[in-house]
Amino acid sequence: MLVQFARDLGEDFYENYWMRSVTLLSQTVNHSDFSVIEAAFNALSWLLKYLARPLVTNITTTFEQLAPLLGKTRQKQYVRRFASEAFAFLLRRLKDPHEISEKMLEEIGEDEEYREAIANVFVVSMGAPGKSLHSRAINLFDVLAKAAHTAGLQFGLCILTCRNGSFA
Repeated sequence: MLVQFARDLGEDFYENYWMRSVTLLSQTVNHSDFSVIEAAFNALSWLLKYLARPLVTNITTTFEQLAPLLGKTRQKQYVRRFASEAFAFLLRRLKDPHEISEKMLEEIGEDEEYREAIANVFVVSMGAPGKSLHSRAINLFDVLAKAAHTAGLQFGLCILTCRNGSFA
């Protein structure tokens, strides 16, 4: 029902109910019943699809709202992975991902799990089905390299720490 409500209301849903919905769904992803977790992930996936335009327009706020799921607060590995794949969907839709890339890299810190989730966002955003590169991959890689340089990070820490094997 929540997803249908978001689909019907569109940007009005974003303005009035998005934050409360994310907070509620974030709490349910740590439930002990797998069917509840699956339902929360499905609902969040559909919300991201139906609300992509306002979420992309406000990408910095969206990142801050999804950061706890990415591992800014302790999360299970499958939650971090889902959140990174979901945010990668939004990152691909940006015309200029430079600002958000810098913000993401500034927040990496020393937490290895959070760093891995951020790296996975970039890896997934550059990938396409069939082990090929997405059409936005070159642009995203260029922006990532510049943002890593600006943030003073070693480039290897940003991408090569991803443990899913894509860049091993």
